[in-house]
Amino acid sequence: MWDLTAKTQMCKRSREAGPGGSWINHPFNTASLLWVTRDHLFVHKWSNFEHGEPERLSVATEPALSETEMQAAGIQNLFLTSNNRFLGYQALSPFGRPGSVAEMGVFLVAGLQSDEPISRQLLPQLSRKMQSFLGCHRDRVAFVDQWGWICTSDADWNRNTDKIRRHFFLPRDWLGAEALQLATMTRQGVFLVPRNGDVAILRYAKGI
Repeated sequence: MWDLTAKTQMCKRSREAGPGGSWINHPFNTASLLWVTRDHLFVHKWSNFEHGEPERLSVATEPALSETEMQAAGIQNLFLTSNNRFLGYQALSPFGRPGSVAEMGVFLVAGLQSDEPISRQLLPQLSRKMQSFLGCHRDRVAFVDQWGWICTSDADWNRNTDKIRRHFFLPRDWLGAEALQLATMTRQGVFLVPRNGDVAILRYAKGI
């Protein structure tokens, strides 16, 4: 970790070998950050990167990956819903095509404020419909489905709501694997995608 003002290295820590994870700011404590893998969640201190014991996880559904895939799958694209209730993740399969979504899941992060295990809910229905993950808009997961539509889905799959909503579709020549890997959606609902060396900016008039 570097201090950008003093231009000096403050501390350095080595991470133990294992499946890939991803960093995200702690939703309730600005002095901490989280290192998240499929099976563990570590709370690190910003001051020195030290961490305690991993948070206990309670898995509510069966894994979507095989044992071999689970050992190699890495977490990508962590997102926190705007209500700070869900921490979502995307796991990429090392055996599928580049960027293919193998598993989507959400952690119920209220457990970070108590001694209760953190519940993880897998979303296999969403994984099967997803071609490319885009991010989180408000409290919904944004993605491109297998037919080229920009969609959003409620992060809480157990709620009795319209889970997946289609908003607009993309031209077929915009759906290349490389372009979709770089595509994203901002928290304001603006879709960004590389196009012929430029960045195309799409805003849905009705709002997402």
